[in-house]
Amino acid sequence: MKRFLFGGMRPDSAAANSGLLLLRLYFGITIAGAGLDKLPTPEWMVQQVIDVGFPFPVLFAFVASWVEFAGGILIAVGLLTRPAALLVGFSMAVASFGFHGLLPLVDMHIAQGYVWACAALVGTGSGRYGLDAVQATWVSRLAPVAAASLLAFGIYLEASAPDAPVQQEEEVAITRVSVPGSFNGWDLTATPLAEVSPGVWQADVQFEREMPIEFKFAANESWTLNGGELDQSTTGFPLGGTLELSTDGEPGNIRGYIPEAGSYRLRVDLTSLTYSLDRTETLP
Repeated sequence: MKRFLFGGMRPDSAAANSGLLLLRLYFGITIAGAGLDKLPTPEWMVQQVIDVGFPFPVLFAFVASWVEFAGGILIAVGLLTRPAALLVGFSMAVASFGFHGLLPLVDMHIAQGYVWACAALVGTGSGRYGLDAVQATWVSRLAPVAAASLLAFGIYLEASAPDAPVQQEEEVAITRVSVPGSFNGWDLTATPLAEVSPGVWQADVQFEREMPIEFKFAANESWTLNGGELDQSTTGFPLGGTLELSTDGEPGNIRGYIPEAGSYRLRVDLTSLTYSLDRTETLP
């Protein structure tokens, strides 16, 4: 057990150990910062755990946030590197393959990059430039104290967070929907959609040639309320997905590809928050 907790490779090369140190510092500091931003646990983090299907979503959301925060600090200083990397790697794997639905080793996403960085650190440990490499009794005694202190700090942040004020959400009446995009100069009025049934809007758009496109859906010919995708995993044609609505422009542009000149239908269902892009002639 002690070998797993504090063990790992001890390369003789200073260059190899320096590379491990740089990896640990960048990875540990950035993941700890991401975890700290989630303490106290935000509602969207709880919702993501619900979407993945874990039980006790509030508890697991806090644990995932704390693992990122505490695990990142331990990795950065090279203390309990292998178990810390194992826990952080599991959390990142759930985010990558459970929530985002990424393909291992194929899809490019920062969460998946952290998965494989963790896998490497589980194998190598801290290297020589980390506390795990210090063969001293005080290091093994420091480890549980450090882990317990980080846990206590995380619980303190969670418990001391002020209650969020209850705000009445103002319902926005959507009377017009348009599609600004790269194909129309991001003009809010160039491609209006028609409401074909309650909450369902669509328009047939003529494209003169094949091209990659990016676009968003905008309400009331304004950027005040717009829809895109936060983490679009598939692009191309035909296109479909789940719409993320925002008032601050957070969702990214929807990316697709027009394979050839012709008529194409853009459709959005605001009741189910789904959208699609397909050829007009293939639709009923």
